[in-house]
Amino acid sequence: MWDIEDTVAGHQANYEPFISKIAEKTASFGKPVLTFEGDSHKYRSDNPLVEGSACSGEPATDCSLDPWTHHPYYDIPNFHRVIVHGSTLPLEWLKLTITPGTNNPTTGTSFGPFSWSRVTP
Repeated sequence: MWDIEDTVAGHQANYEPFISKIAEKTASFGKPVLTFEGDSHKYRSDNPLVEGSACSGEPATDCSLDPWTHHPYYDIPNFHRVIVHGSTLPLEWLKLTITPGTNNPTTGTSFGPFSWSRVTP
């Protein structure tokens, strides 16, 4: 939905109804919402629903590209997404920990009650 490497004209615009609904539901929920996706399959941790969101990722991930610019209508700070690693070696998986009542800082590996670690088998 926010694949910053997408080069197909209009492709991202077609996701707008889904992104709008995610933003609406997340805002009304009012608590941290974490999503995992596999757009580019290069690890990335950010919030595409806030302009200029902090970003971390693999060295090949260009955090200077802000996915918010493809859908510049939102300011939803209680949303965070992680793009899972998958298209390059070494392969890895994510270990997710949820600790209710915790408010972890927003980093490349934590957000609200969520924290995760990248594991290489």
